[in-house]
This record gives sequence, C-alpha cells and structure tokens, in this order.
Amino acid sequence: MTNWRKLNLALGKSAGDTKVLDHIKELQAAGYLGRYQGNKYNQSRGWSLYLPEEESNLLEFMDQAA
Repeated sequence: MTNWRKLNLALGKSAGDTKVLDHIKELQAAGYLGRYQGNKYNQSRGWSLYLPEEESNLLEFMDQAA
C-alpha cells in the first residue's frame, strides 16, 4: 500500500492514527524501508524493503560460502 491512512484502515485502526506513520518513518531512518515515486512514464508509487548494509553483506557472504 502507498497510503499510510489506508494501511491503518486495513489494520482495523482509525485512518488518522499516527502510530503506523511513526513506524514507517522509523523503518525509513533505519534503512529498512524506502519510498519510490513513479516518473512521467511509470506512474506507480510504493515502498521498497531493504536490508541494512551489514545484514546485506552477511547474507552475501553466507550465499558465497554455501
């Protein structure tokens, strides 16, 4: 979902509850969540999930060791 108010409603909370928005901001600050905007050719918008650098390197190392 691209709208935190719709996410609140899907979770059974009031649309204006800011807890979900606060958690989204926290995940963005920690590097787990990124926002992407569409361009004039691709109008899709949404969220991307990321692994912070250390975890990403650890997973890459584990894949190489396997």
